[in-house]
Amino acid sequence: MADSMLNYCNPAEVPMFRINQECLAILVQANDIDSLQPFGGMPGLMTALETNAETGIRGDSGDLYRRHKAFGPNLYLEEQPFPTVVVGFFRLALLGFKDTTIILLLCCSVRSALIEIKRNGPVEGLRDGVIIFSAIFLVVYFGLISRYIKSLIRRRRLSKNKKLSWVVRHGKMQQISDSEVVVGDKVCLQAGNLVPADGLFIEGTSSFNVDGGFDWSHSNYYKNPSLFTGAKVKEGNCRMLVVSVGRSTERGRLLRSVSCTQKNDNQESGLQVSIENTNSRLEKIWVSLSLLILVVQLFECFLPNSDKCDGSHNPDPKGVKNTVEDLMNESAKLMKKQGIKGSGLVAVLSILLFALRDGLPLGIFISFLYASNKMKSHGAIVRRLPACATISSITTICTGMTSDLILQHSEMADLWIGFDCIKDVSTEVSREVLAILQDVVCAYASCCGEGNALSYWARHVL
Repeated sequence: MADSMLNYCNPAEVPMFRINQECLAILVQANDIDSLQPFGGMPGLMTALETNAETGIRGDSGDLYRRHKAFGPNLYLEEQPFPTVVVGFFRLALLGFKDTTIILLLCCSVRSALIEIKRNGPVEGLRDGVIIFSAIFLVVYFGLISRYIKSLIRRRRLSKNKKLSWVVRHGKMQQISDSEVVVGDKVCLQAGNLVPADGLFIEGTSSFNVDGGFDWSHSNYYKNPSLFTGAKVKEGNCRMLVVSVGRSTERGRLLRSVSCTQKNDNQESGLQVSIENTNSRLEKIWVSLSLLILVVQLFECFLPNSDKCDGSHNPDPKGVKNTVEDLMNESAKLMKKQGIKGSGLVAVLSILLFALRDGLPLGIFISFLYASNKMKSHGAIVRRLPACATISSITTICTGMTSDLILQHSEMADLWIGFDCIKDVSTEVSREVLAILQDVVCAYASCCGEGNALSYWARHVL
């Protein structure tokens, strides 16, 4: 195995280090101190990773960047890095204006402003144009802000579960997040800590032992030095050399192997996919019709022989309207004659109503949020809002401790015998039936523990 590893480790593949990630993964899987001999043992491996047994890695920005490029970050499938959100106000606007719907709205607003200038003069035309442009800007930034808020909620949820580890960098002990651990780090583990990445045992107390995770339960860590991600230190302490992080660890490989069947919070549910598809189809239809009407009215308004324009090339009020804001402007002008003002406001509201691409998902999200709050009064807790659509069509639910919806059995428990609901067990149930129920519950609790739904029910009712 050692000879094949030496042949596989071509320094030209990873010029920044003398060993690549594939070799390190083989070393961890081998879990044998003899497999380190071709590299000069543990000191030779540390030299190849440019780390030191006493001072650790340098830990500056350049060193961390090289290690991220060569071996990757300590992130898994469910922990993707967040994109940079704060990129400047105008840059965010440019990103938002690349949308085809927004481009069409801009074209319609320019046309509307030009026609308004020709109809009522530059002052009123420019004023209405500024109002419509402001509404379009609000439309653009509404979607950006909503997505930013969702990313903040996700970041806050992940930050609650953030785990910290002690590492030695540049001769100093530092406490960092597990996601910041890199290959070559010297990690200090104590009782109760979780192993943040796959690594090799350097030194530790004789009582050191881990439990769980991917550890193979070898007691002699000097001979079998591999420590795997997720293992918990039961007792003792040690120092570990990190050799695999993120997707290169055993945990990362397992997550990749089951990613096709595993469903996590970051993946969209079937309902969310259906909403996005419906929203996309409606948007395409709306864009196509609006573009067609826009082209037709442009020809009607600016062709010299157009029947839809009068001698001054003003559009006929009874002609075809190309956008929703034009229709609302005409209605507002009609209301103005009756002493009602606010045509600009009506135009703004029409744009906000028909141009918000996030309107349909937002409306459904608010409906689910309202439904989940109502369900709390009945003792049901919804962990994921799309689960409301799933449970809306069923009448009987059997859930476990990790499902999306949990029933609080201690508050909801009732005893039914046949079609009769028993209110008072002591008076309505015979002693023989009650004794049998108690025996069955005790036998079930002895096998499955007391933290199950049946135990809650028995404690409340019996």
